[in-house]
Amino acid sequence: DELLSEEDEDVICGVYRTYTGVVKDQVSDRSWWPKTHTWEKSGYNVGYWSIDCENFYQRRLEEIKSGQGPATATEWR
Repeated sequence: DELLSEEDEDVICGVYRTYTGVVKDQVSDRSWWPKTHTWEKSGYNVGYWSIDCENFYQRRLEEIKSGQGPATATEWR
């Protein structure tokens, strides 16, 4: 069993589930880093850690340090 569970992946990505306030008990995920399925559909998913991946990582890290919070899946696209 070498695969991570979805829960483990969510911990790694820093996922928060928040109530939307629109419909009773409806939640929305926000994360500090893109969730796996979002990353897999992105142009960064080239099978190895490229210079573009590293640039994305460094840019996002600076955004976090400057106060930008977690994003929704829509915001990650």
